[in-house]
Amino acid sequence: MGTKYQQRVVIGKDVNGKEISKWASGNTTKEFQDSLIRLYLENGLLAQQQPQKQECEVTFAEYAQTWFDTFKAPSLPPKTKTTRTSFFQNHIVNAFPGKAINRISVMDVQAVLNEMRKYSQSYLRDIMNYMKNIFDCAVSEGIIERNPMGSRQVFNPSKKKTVRKFLSPTEKADVIAHIPSLKNQFDRMELALLMFTPLRPGEMFALRWEDIDLDNKLIHVRRGSSFDHGKIHISHGKTTAAIRDVPLDDRLLEFLLPLEEQGYILHRTTAEEPYSEQTAKCAWERICRTIDVHGITPYCARHTYLTEANLAGIDLKTIQTIAGHADERMLMRTYVHSDSESAKRAGEKMTRYFANL
Repeated sequence: MGTKYQQRVVIGKDVNGKEISKWASGNTTKEFQDSLIRLYLENGLLAQQQPQKQECEVTFAEYAQTWFDTFKAPSLPPKTKTTRTSFFQNHIVNAFPGKAINRISVMDVQAVLNEMRKYSQSYLRDIMNYMKNIFDCAVSEGIIERNPMGSRQVFNPSKKKTVRKFLSPTEKADVIAHIPSLKNQFDRMELALLMFTPLRPGEMFALRWEDIDLDNKLIHVRRGSSFDHGKIHISHGKTTAAIRDVPLDDRLLEFLLPLEEQGYILHRTTAEEPYSEQTAKCAWERICRTIDVHGITPYCARHTYLTEANLAGIDLKTIQTIAGHADERMLMRTYVHSDSESAKRAGEKMTRYFANL
């Protein structure tokens, strides 16, 4: 992480009376103190002047940014780096403005979290995890003695839970029925892809005609995409699990016909020009103006598909695979929703069960 602490030490004077100096330095406070003492010992200064323990202070903002650039940013896929960097700048770097990291108390931490209680529990939990990792690193480097996030007193003050919208069977049937009313061919293909696949929007924008496997009725998901300053960035999948195959539904195929041989399915002037951020935004706004999508976003369509797969009785391992998730818990917590009809059916089954006891 580079040399953080350094101090110029005068070790004597030359024949002309000019001061001779050397630098004591270190990456941690301990390394710095050892370097300082070594300079005094090597130059016979210890008897003349005992080095005072210097309290090396670095602001939380400076340390957090260095931590992010060193440990987090290099491991982020290009498609998520922009959003993660923005999240980090907005919520972490400026959490304790101008305050030295070694002067942040448990009460300081909780005060900051209390100010952020407007966010959802999961969003604030993400912020807390970042802070914990930063303070843990500072402890390991000897900059602070204890991690203030480790106190049992610290808690997540948010009462807000994120509830993702998903379409009911009636709503989805209504959306599908109105796809043909979209005048723009690309709009029809986009909405059909959202309704009949579990693709992430970024995967949909990176989809090519070569990925359509008619023989096996599959779509090969091999790429993802993200927008950075308006331009699209095509990359490999979000994770290893994101490289996968998903079912190709016959109804989706109807909206994709006639099939092309190569190029991006959703494109601009030429088949090798995928959507820009503005193109994607305008397309979705145009779809929403033309038909009633019942308040969903493109990501909500993915939630709906995975929920339907669960209700259809598809085993969780298969759902996890077509969703492109490495963690089954993430799948259940975030994407697979229940509905009141399922609960009613479960109640009826339990009533019959208890009646036979």
